[in-house]
Order: sequence, then structure tokens, then C-alpha cells
Amino acid sequence: ARDMLFNGILGDNCQTAMFATVGGNSFTTVGALDSEFGEPDDSMCEDTYLDWENSPDIWFSWQPPSSGTVSINTCDTDSYDTSLVAYEGLDCSSLVQVACNGDAETEDDCQNYSSAIDDIPVTALSTYYFRVGGWQGATGPGTLWIEHSPAPATGACCLGTTCLDA
Repeated sequence: ARDMLFNGILGDNCQTAMFATVGGNSFTTVGALDSEFGEPDDSMCEDTYLDWENSPDIWFSWQPPSSGTVSINTCDTDSYDTSLVAYEGLDCSSLVQVACNGDAETEDDCQNYSSAIDDIPVTALSTYYFRVGGWQGATGPGTLWIEHSPAPATGACCLGTTCLDA
């Protein structure tokens, strides 16, 4: 039986997810295995060609520093035909899929068939998991880009004895 936790590729399954940061996060699915987490629910991203098919996948975990939204994509001219799934949950046993994308709209400076998910609502200090695979099991190197947009501040703002209520 293969080692379920770690086969030598960091992020090869949810339990060994790499910690992601805002900006670019390099990865490769070359040598990765299917994490055996199960097929994503492609009804959340119909007509985007998710076509997971037991794809070798890499996992990232991320905690937003504040509430707001997060947008993620795999735009990288040196990458491959990616598929992308986002989950929320306390840990790998309680994940709920919140979004997915097979093919995003083509943009300059991206490979053909990059993936993108825009404006996922996020809550401060909650944990989100991003799973990168490939169309029909495709593999390759790539970059997971994370852009966090904090929610506008609310509540009172005080300077000295003067307070404004936002």
C-alpha cells in the first residue's frame, strides 16, 4: 500500500497541503498522485472543462488575514491545462467545496486553458484549501496566484476624543 500521507511531493494530498501566501505560489504536479479525495463537484463550474478524471493534484491551504474576497488563478505561460477547486473547512475531513474552474477566459501572458476563480467570500482566520489538478489528468509545473481583497472596515474610528462611525 502506498503511503497515504506523503509520497515525497509536498502538497500531494490535503493532509500535506502547502501553506499559500498572497502572490505567486509555485508548484508541480509532475510525480504527484491522485490524492484520492474524490472527484470535485463540477456542477459548480459547468461548461468550463474541469474534467478531473482522477487527476494528479497538489493542495494548498490559506488563511486570510481579514474578511473580504479572494481570487485565485493558475496564469503562467510555462504551465499546462489546469483545473482548480476551492474548499473551506476546519481540516481535511470537513471540507466543503465552494468553487471550481476548468478553463478561464484566455488572457495575455497566460497559458492556454489556465484556471481562475474570482471573488470567493472569505472570513478572517478561516482556512481555505485550493486543489490544482489538470484537464483529463494533465500534469506540469505552474503557479497558483492568490489575490486577497479585504472587506471595507466598519465600526467606529476614534482619534483622541473625536470618533466617526463608518
